[in-house]
Amino acid sequence: FMSNGDNLPDIYFFENIGTAYIPSFSSTPTLNPFGLVKTGFNRHPVFVDIDNDGDMDLFFGELYGNIHYYENTGSASNPAFSTHLANPFGLIDIGHSFTPNFVDIDNDGDMDLFSGEYYGSIKFFENTGTVSAPAFGAIQTNPFNLTNVNGFMSSPFFADIDNDGDKDLFVGMHLGNTIFFENTTVSSIQKVSNSFQTKIAPNPAANSITLYYNSQNTTEEINLKISNVMGIELKNYSLNVNETSITISTEDLANGTYFYTLETTNGQKSAGKFILLK
Repeated sequence: FMSNGDNLPDIYFFENIGTAYIPSFSSTPTLNPFGLVKTGFNRHPVFVDIDNDGDMDLFFGELYGNIHYYENTGSASNPAFSTHLANPFGLIDIGHSFTPNFVDIDNDGDMDLFSGEYYGSIKFFENTGTVSAPAFGAIQTNPFNLTNVNGFMSSPFFADIDNDGDKDLFVGMHLGNTIFFENTTVSSIQKVSNSFQTKIAPNPAANSITLYYNSQNTTEEINLKISNVMGIELKNYSLNVNETSITISTEDLANGTYFYTLETTNGQKSAGKFILLK
């Protein structure tokens, strides 16, 4: 990221005009593409399909410890990013130098968040939501027997470097060193199973939505929760397992993206998102 003279960081995009095997980048970059805007300093970008809609969303960590979220409201091949949100889905300011990296560390099907920070520790936010409706738990420092690195500006990255089925951790540091933490646990990949299918209509919607659900495979009580992109719960309903739909007024909700999560008393989940355009 560079500045164009206004003392604020800009985003420069270099398109690969070659191929996946023989890359070649355009010589003239695009400034702040796809609707992106300037936010913060020392920006650390990471792409992840956080809402499981088939396109890559964008997060930026920044100098003052915040993380900014740009939802991709376009498509996988024609991206367009929404207005940014600071610290969404229950995330918080970590103090100084947010360097995010997403990984499904617990093999439950959703993306968890790790971050380095100025003093060298590793911060962890477990995704306690679902693959399409993220919600992050309380911040944890140096979980899973991790320790502070001997230096500043830790920046984590996960990869299965030894091909044993789990994610190992590399941590970059300010002075150029790299620290390696091997994941020594036994991998146990579990598939997240939904006990019922759901559909929202219309989507996008205006003043009401109808949620259709197939609960024929469960006799458990079903709870429906609707949250905004900040992870704040806005509506909560108990659904009748003998019915197949519920209509909900959205007149009190502003335009934007919302997430719904259905969960039975034994922990089975189904989730998705909808958009309000009035």
